[in-house]
Amino acid sequence: MRKENSGRKKIMNRTPIIYLEKIMPDQPPEDDEGNREYKLKIIPQDECEWEQRCIKLATQLKYRLGEGCGKALYLLGVRDKGQAVGIDKLSLLITITMIEEAVQHIEETTINNIRLYRGTNGHIATMRLSNPRLAEVW
Repeated sequence: MRKENSGRKKIMNRTPIIYLEKIMPDQPPEDDEGNREYKLKIIPQDECEWEQRCIKLATQLKYRLGEGCGKALYLLGVRDKGQAVGIDKLSLLITITMIEEAVQHIEETTINNIRLYRGTNGHIATMRLSNPRLAEVW
């Protein structure tokens, strides 16, 4: 993540996004166990919160990767109860960027793909992540 002169983070995702002309259906409620994680959106208020949130996300991501034998699926724009509501494009891009930064804290973790769908009130993204090292640990 590059910083602009103002000291604020520049938002730009690193992983190509595949745009699909599909509507994401509602999902089952999020389970505390397993490799699926729902995030409506992640919008930190300042630089300090950004860094703290990245560390917390990295811990959560490592747990989800472990639960999925090295594979995790993040659904962005989806509520914990599974409603596929969607969010605006800027909020989605910030949320994707946050997760991309969190991935950098976990050695050998990669984002395999990002797919963009339509929700009832905006955009939804899925992020498929993997880490071969965590497949062996759990």
